[in-house]
Amino acid sequence: MPVAASALVSAAVELAGAFDRGGRLLAVGEGRAAADARHIAVEFLHPVIVGKRALPAAVGADRVGTDDIVIAVAYDGAVVRGSVDIALADHPVPEARHVVELPAGDAFAAKEAALVSYHVLWELVHVFLDETVNGPGGDAELDALYPMLYRAGEITDAAIAAATASTEDKLAETGAVRSRTLTDNAEAIDAAAGMLGDAATVFTFGNGGSATDAADLAWALGPKGWALCDDIATVTALANDVSFDVVFARQLATLARPGDAVVALSTSGTSPNILAGLREAQRLGLGTIGLAGYDGGAMATAGLDACCVVDSTSIHRIQESYVAAYDEMIRRAGLVRSA
Repeated sequence: MPVAASALVSAAVELAGAFDRGGRLLAVGEGRAAADARHIAVEFLHPVIVGKRALPAAVGADRVGTDDIVIAVAYDGAVVRGSVDIALADHPVPEARHVVELPAGDAFAAKEAALVSYHVLWELVHVFLDETVNGPGGDAELDALYPMLYRAGEITDAAIAAATASTEDKLAETGAVRSRTLTDNAEAIDAAAGMLGDAATVFTFGNGGSATDAADLAWALGPKGWALCDDIATVTALANDVSFDVVFARQLATLARPGDAVVALSTSGTSPNILAGLREAQRLGLGTIGLAGYDGGAMATAGLDACCVVDSTSIHRIQESYVAAYDEMIRRAGLVRSA
């Protein structure tokens, strides 16, 4: 994965310090990067690893304060506006204090590298917060991800060196999971690419970080992409008045037409509203594509037209690899949209 570990560690040290002082993380991005900004916000505010502290994060930098950190994601030469502390970009951002360089000239590689970068930033920030605030005995999963010595007090040079080495190992592991996922799911990816190419409309849906990935997929598909999660008024109305389990199924029941397809994203493969949406899509005769992690859960045995399973127990690695999978579907379908 062509991302500099040292740049991620340096940015994470400053971000951990800002959180320690009571600051917030404010994420910004335009075009395809708008979904990344939302993913960053939910990643930090609603931690995917149980037991880690929720950290203040939001989309937009209009209310930036003294101790806040602004992170920007930018693709394809997009202008980064305003003051930025951390930039994840495939082009120079001279006004940013920390720049994590994404691969240039390949929209798919840049997107995947950005996702890996802010996942690793989240992991590193919690490592550093554990070291400076909580002292020894950090989270077991993060200990395994970043096997360094936990010491209460300041972040030492030794800790930074260990974090950099561990991050390099983690980036290599991410690349290996990605490669294995594309190989293991080659037939499903081919089948899904055909459905994406043929469908008049492709409805995408997921929860949390997967909702932002669903929105990203819909954006990348251009006019035929439709992210059900983005209609927040309808989603919250159905969740409040009926049940959260039916939000996507009810939308499909009224919006979908013959010849359409759906792409459902669930890291566990067991989310009730995702499965309900897929059942409704099958009832309507739509093309059904699933992206899941672990062993695929109920999604893997639901009789979908194509189901890609990322064989991993890490939510971060699952999301990174199923983004790689749908990027490959889009590439094979010839539906490449500029960022």
